[in-house]
Amino acid sequence: VVLTGTFNDELIANRGTMMGEDGMWSKFMINYNLGNDLHRTPFGGRSFEYFSEDANLNYLAASHIVSAIEKKGVHAGPKHLTGNDQENNRQGVVNFFNEQAFREGALRGLEGGVVNGKAHSLMQAFNRLGFTGCSLSKALNTNVVRGEWGYVGHIETDAIGAVTTGYK
Repeated sequence: VVLTGTFNDELIANRGTMMGEDGMWSKFMINYNLGNDLHRTPFGGRSFEYFSEDANLNYLAASHIVSAIEKKGVHAGPKHLTGNDQENNRQGVVNFFNEQAFREGALRGLEGGVVNGKAHSLMQAFNRLGFTGCSLSKALNTNVVRGEWGYVGHIETDAIGAVTTGYK
């Protein structure tokens, strides 16, 4: 949050470079330390990890930091895809968006990491979009992320137990 608030593209990219170098040093070649969801509420899930409450600032920050990590040969894994608005008891959270709000808000930051930053990994969220779990959403994973954005990497679920036991 503080780094993004500097509005300094070079500084944000430098953090990505350092994260990529750390991944090479530790031999952990996927970095899921990129909270790229939106601060929709002060009670939001992992809001302290997310870049900003402004969707366009998220977009720009993700573009720079993801690109810098990927240039080092480490996969950047922006998370949580998408609408992770509650941390406690999040297996049952249901988020409703109209399409415009969804695209201009919750999806916008992740789009920057995928389209501009060329992320090769993404992490899902626990929550549901409407009545469908994020990991199970064809509209999100296939139509938008892979179809519209041209994403070719893998998408990891944030916890398969919640998806298989809690979402019917």
